[in-house]
Amino acid sequence: MMVESAAYFEERGMMAQAVELYQKAGNTGRAIDLCFRHRLFDGLRDIADSLSASAERADPALLQRCADFFRTQAPKL
Repeated sequence: MMVESAAYFEERGMMAQAVELYQKAGNTGRAIDLCFRHRLFDGLRDIADSLSASAERADPALLQRCADFFRTQAPKL
């Protein structure tokens, strides 16, 4: 149900809501992709915080993608 709701919000351009629901539904990869494409820094920060809080379960590649994104975007902020 959450993924369907996230897709609904995504289709309507409500990306922050879509990101939140994708993350809650466990589709972190999709949530991160939306954050990257739409420069949703707050959403990405929330995801990165939740990943680092559960570092033993976090995918190292996902953490690296977040770190790389923040590093490359920092000068543009």
